[in-house]
Amino acid sequence: SQPGKADSILAWFSEHTTTVDVMGVTFPSYRLFIIVLGVVMLVGLHLLMNYSRLGMIIRAGVQDREMVEALGINVERVFTLVFALGAGLAALGGIGAAPFIPVEPVMGDRFLMQGFITVVIGGMGSYSGAAVGALLLGLARAFGDYLALKFSLTPAISEASTVIVMAIVLLVRPAGFFGRRE
Repeated sequence: SQPGKADSILAWFSEHTTTVDVMGVTFPSYRLFIIVLGVVMLVGLHLLMNYSRLGMIIRAGVQDREMVEALGINVERVFTLVFALGAGLAALGGIGAAPFIPVEPVMGDRFLMQGFITVVIGGMGSYSGAAVGALLLGLARAFGDYLALKFSLTPAISEASTVIVMAIVLLVRPAGFFGRRE
């Protein structure tokens, strides 16, 4: 084994190495940390929205704002809290991405379209759909990068691959993978 490289996940945890072998592919430890951070954020948001009083109020406020206000809940304050929570999660994502991309005021703009495509592919309002959409988008982007490198094509091919995947999904399932028709 090379210095700083672990041969398994268990060795990675015990030896604090900088890289780890996962099924023959070497990953930097920080990328695995970002993956774990994303999963923890997804699970935390799912638990908040589905198993807490605040999540119930948020969902009810979106469905029928007037009724929730009639129950004496300040929906405006709850939605302000939701905005602050979203801003905090975006900041956490920016902090996590900072070692890989340049930190600048508009650093999130590059990922805005990818986030939109992820939600469309997964289906509006579905956490599992967003997770599946993100995985599918990542695979499409990696395949596009591979094709661009192998055949000396423009890097725009990898970005176009994500839009092509979205178009195919919308042709087959207009509401996305886990979306519901209204």
